[in-house]
Amino acid sequence: MMAAALLVLPLSSLPAEVRAVRLEAEQERLVVRVVTSGSDQRATAARVGEELVVTVPRARRGPGLVLPAPLGAVLSVAVEEAGEATRIRIRLAADVPYELRQQAGLVSVVLGQPAPLPRTFVEVRDLYAKILPPPFGDVGGADQGTGEQPGARSAPESEGLRFGFLRFRPAAVFSYVDTDSAFLDSPQPVHDHYFQVEPRLGFGLGATIALPAQARLQLSYEPQFRASTSFAVLRRPTHLATASLTVPVGAATVLRASHDYARGLLETTEVDPGHEYFFGLAPFVRNQTIVGAGINPSGLLSLELSAIRDSVNVDDGAFFDHRTDSLVSDLAYQLGSDTHLYLRYRFDRVPTPADRPIAQSRASTASVGLIGQVMPLLTGDVSVGFRDLAAPRAGAGGTTFRGLVAAVRLIKEFTPAASASVSGNRETYPSAFEANAFYVSTGGAAELNLGLPFSVVFRAGAGVLRNDYRVAAAGTGAPRRDTLVGWSVGVGRSLTRWAFLRTDYRHETRTSDLPAFNTHGHTFLVEFGIGYLSAPTSAVGPR
Repeated sequence: MMAAALLVLPLSSLPAEVRAVRLEAEQERLVVRVVTSGSDQRATAARVGEELVVTVPRARRGPGLVLPAPLGAVLSVAVEEAGEATRIRIRLAADVPYELRQQAGLVSVVLGQPAPLPRTFVEVRDLYAKILPPPFGDVGGADQGTGEQPGARSAPESEGLRFGFLRFRPAAVFSYVDTDSAFLDSPQPVHDHYFQVEPRLGFGLGATIALPAQARLQLSYEPQFRASTSFAVLRRPTHLATASLTVPVGAATVLRASHDYARGLLETTEVDPGHEYFFGLAPFVRNQTIVGAGINPSGLLSLELSAIRDSVNVDDGAFFDHRTDSLVSDLAYQLGSDTHLYLRYRFDRVPTPADRPIAQSRASTASVGLIGQVMPLLTGDVSVGFRDLAAPRAGAGGTTFRGLVAAVRLIKEFTPAASASVSGNRETYPSAFEANAFYVSTGGAAELNLGLPFSVVFRAGAGVLRNDYRVAAAGTGAPRRDTLVGWSVGVGRSLTRWAFLRTDYRHETRTSDLPAFNTHGHTFLVEFGIGYLSAPTSAVGPR
């Protein structure tokens, strides 16, 4: 027994390795992540002058370790061995607050002020617009986890130009678009090419105004202008604006309110996230208001209560004016430093639309979900629920829906330069087709990001979406069914700390059992961005 113990002792004292050091964005904060081969290294962090020194005991520097480039408040990252420990020296531009998080094989240093209590509910409308390839999503567009473009960078909270209590992040994105897409009165695609300018007029990600009692007001405004197009309707500018207010009340409660305003033409997922609406486009206005409260009495349990009013008005197009009122309650339990398990109940009501009474509906949904870090280098947001929907004015066979709904998004990082994501969604949306009050939309997508030589980032994505209706279509005796398939490839590169260049190609096909809705399209896009850059939100053809 003693001989066995003497043999095991030197093996157990062998040092682990620091295999990767990465600089990432988490919401609006920078995170330095240190990946180790050991499971019991208890790291420490301390300030030494302008540096934040993270010490990983019983660990050595792994061979071929690549360090991240400077970004935002992080001026440099260096690694050195000190006896039986390895130190990661992070030089900062200012006295930035930090938080040290640890789990098996991963040490995370989160820089900046903590965010408000996590909003465990994710709007299906916003999520769905991100999980499928263009024009029905952002595969080949913004990163699903950080919103970062290849070659672009997310501006941290501390960056920008300050004037008194206001912070501005001026930027501009210039695009050339060559597209075949359906947006006129017919599903048949038409060809067009144009230039698009997206000035971030003074706000970028938002100007933050300090208010009494630690309240925060954030504002953003991003217009889009198109020129040299062959169609006068595309010359209409797009306006996207957001205002959000956060007010702490005591130590355990946070009140929140936000309003999103969108006025445009090509941004069809603002009107209809499921992509029934894809031709006969007309100018629209969407207003979404959310008020809510987050209560965190114990530190492990939190409660979110929200009321949402979402209204869409379309000018004589192929869709209809309608409003959705929602009440949402989430009870969340904190499993880890950034992982939550939650139970959710949601009630949705579509009041009787004046132009389409058939679309009136009510729905109750109960679901369970997990959000945050599932395991080292794997993050996600997964929810599965049961929905009971009633639409009493719809046609025969389409007055009820009782079934599963879900939203899934998983992001896996293999190396600092390679990641993959998979996502899926099943949801019901209001319908403008014949006697249907709603349709069921089911889809999934996958995406790969890969770093290439010379700091080039390659991105490829593919997805499929199926829309099922319940009421038999006129003249066929069977309900309509549409299947959308799309894929995209692209490359991007940072030119300087403040500029990027990227190009993408996107292709999509719609196949319907009603031949009139069969269509296909493609888009070639070149983008150049300069300034305090966040993810461009350009609409390149209907999406």
